[in-house]
Amino acid sequence: MEWLILGIVFGILFIGELGDKTQLIVFNIALEQDRPYKVGIGATLGFAVIVTIGVFLGIVVTTFIPLFIIVIISGVIFILIGILGARHLKELYRERKNATIDNESVNGETPIVEKENTELSSKLSKLSKNPYIAGFGSIFLMELG
Repeated sequence: MEWLILGIVFGILFIGELGDKTQLIVFNIALEQDRPYKVGIGATLGFAVIVTIGVFLGIVVTTFIPLFIIVIISGVIFILIGILGARHLKELYRERKNATIDNESVNGETPIVEKENTELSSKLSKLSKNPYIAGFGSIFLMELG
């Protein structure tokens, strides 16, 4: 094994993940658990699985498509996503602002959206009671997107 390559990859991942959303999620989940090391184990397994899938898919794709073409295609896709996303920012802001105003409580009644959110959060709280699943699931899902 080449220790230099291992050290470089470790260093890049370590610096790249500092303050990342996945790190903050794991930090918050670990604070809620009695045994935070279990969250760490689950998160480590989740990260290992998602990275392994990425490496495997990268190997498969690069055997059929040259790297130069992949770089150009991915660059064009990211630029298109940015342009399409930026076009609708103002409209999205207005929709969210109107939705917030519409969902305020009327005559002290709880809005339907808040009731649905309460049900969803109760289901999520049951799921997050298992620290292994909470750590694994949060890392796996956050690293997908």
